[in-house]
Amino acid sequence: MKGGYTFMKHTPTLILSGLLLCGCCTQKQASQPALAIDRVLSGTDTAWDHGIYVLHVTKRQGDALEGVQIISKTSDGVETIISADSGTIAPGPSCLDSVKDDGSVAITLNNPQVQTGSTRTSETIIMQVLHRG
Repeated sequence: MKGGYTFMKHTPTLILSGLLLCGCCTQKQASQPALAIDRVLSGTDTAWDHGIYVLHVTKRQGDALEGVQIISKTSDGVETIISADSGTIAPGPSCLDSVKDDGSVAITLNNPQVQTGSTRTSETIIMQVLHRG
């Protein structure tokens, strides 16, 4: 029964290790805001859609945004930067018209400039939906 004794000897260490690991995971999940809209803060860059998009907001006051940039890069390395002096943020839409998706945001940009590679265009308004992840 030498093997059984070795297992019993290490059981408390295994249990303690498992509890510590669970505690670390719980703290990491708790640090993520419950709503995607709460991730958008003044002076921060946040990644969206598994890193496809990066959103930078210079100033946020309620639903109003200032100094907004949405940066994306295609798989072939072409970068697109959408920038606007002002815009708004709202919870993202879901498949159902009357329900909002807490895991996404809808960014509406006023008079944005779009630069893809060396091409630059001006738009009247752009709405971009970004998903947490």
